[in-house]
Amino acid sequence: MRIAEEYLLPLKEKNIDTLVLGCTHYPLLYNTISKVMGDGVKLVSSALEVAKAVKEMINENYLERDEKVGPVYRYYTSDSVYKFESLGNSILNHEIHSAEKIDIERY
Repeated sequence: MRIAEEYLLPLKEKNIDTLVLGCTHYPLLYNTISKVMGDGVKLVSSALEVAKAVKEMINENYLERDEKVGPVYRYYTSDSVYKFESLGNSILNHEIHSAEKIDIERY
């Protein structure tokens, strides 16, 4: 909670009324962000809309996976691989062992 308070303080000081959670992992922090920002700030998550758009793209391009074959997971992070794998292992139902660090500026 302390880290969230530190990062969100500049926004709280501006007395904003709406905060767009523009990264796909922010919904995992929704409750913490909501507590820090208070009842007067509406949180808008882009994650659901991104998920809908991805599902539509998969369907339109016939990219659904064959259910007879198990999933293949690939993880990419723009931050520390160690931190990503540690956090991911605590949240997901399987171990992450091979995350790859990418340079987000290249994309």
